[in-house]
Amino acid sequence: MNWRTLVAVAASLLLLLPLAFAVGLVLSGQRSYRIADAPEVSPVLAPDERRQLLTYGRLCQTPDDCDPALGCLSPITGGRSICLDSNCMTDLQCQEGFTCKTVQSLGGSPLLRRCVLQGSAQEGELCIEYSNAKADVCAPGLVCNGYCGRPCWLEQPSNCPEGFFCGEGQNGPSCRPTCEGRTCPEGQQCIRFGSGLSVCAEIRGANCQERPCPENQRCIKMNSSANKKAIWMECVVPCNKSTPCPTGSICDGSACRRRCRPDAPDTCGPGLKCTEYPVEKIWLCSMPLD
Repeated sequence: MNWRTLVAVAASLLLLLPLAFAVGLVLSGQRSYRIADAPEVSPVLAPDERRQLLTYGRLCQTPDDCDPALGCLSPITGGRSICLDSNCMTDLQCQEGFTCKTVQSLGGSPLLRRCVLQGSAQEGELCIEYSNAKADVCAPGLVCNGYCGRPCWLEQPSNCPEGFFCGEGQNGPSCRPTCEGRTCPEGQQCIRFGSGLSVCAEIRGANCQERPCPENQRCIKMNSSANKKAIWMECVVPCNKSTPCPTGSICDGSACRRRCRPDAPDTCGPGLKCTEYPVEKIWLCSMPLD
C-alpha cells in the first residue's frame, strides 16, 4: 500500500468519526443536540451596525419593540427594559471578576451573552442573574433560576439535596427549592410560584395566593430587595400592546401602573409607593420592594 492510499484511508476514517460518535450516543441512551435546536442568541454588533438599528438603546416592553438582532433586557441598575445586543461570547472578552453568560431577555426576543459579575450567593439563596451586587449573583458552579442551585439532570435528579427538586429553568435544569409538605418557620408561609418551585417567606401586600384576584386581574409575586425572606403580592391589571391600560395608568412590563405625584403619595393606596422612573421622568405607584 503506497502513501497516497494510506492518506485516502485515513481521511475516510476521519469522516466517519462524527457519525460513529452520534450512533454511540443513541445506543448509549444519551441525548445529542443540534445547533439548530438552540435558542437564538444576539451577536456582538460592531459600532456601525448598532447605529444602523433604530431601536438600539431604546425602551422596550415586548420583543416586537426591538429590531430582530436585539434582545429586550432590564438594566442592572433597575428601571425600564432597553434593546441591547450581546457584549461577549467568551470569558476572554470580559474583565477580571466577570464571566460571559447567557442572559434571558424579555419574552421571545433573542437571548443575550453578557459579561456578568462572579457572585457569592450560595445554594438555595435568592439570586439575580444580571446584577452589579456580588451577593445577588450565584457563586461559581451554581445556576441562577430565581434561586441558586447546582446543575442536575431531569432524568436523574438524585443529586439534589433535601428540600430541593430538579426542575427546568431558563438557564437549564437546576436544583430548585420546595417547601411542599414541610413546616415553615413562624411568621412565614409556603409560597408557590408554579412549576414546583415554592419557598417559605413572609407575605407583604395582598395575599392573593389565598384570596384570588378579581376576574380581570392577576396575582403577581415579587421578592423584596431588602428582605430576602419577604414576598410582596399584588393584584394587577395585565397589559400589552393589544390591551392598553386605563386612562391615568401606564403599562410597566406587563402590569398597569397608575401615575402619581411625589407630593401626594397617598393616592397610590394601601401598601403601594409612589416611585420615580428616571428614564421617562414619571412617577408610578409600585410595590415597595426596598
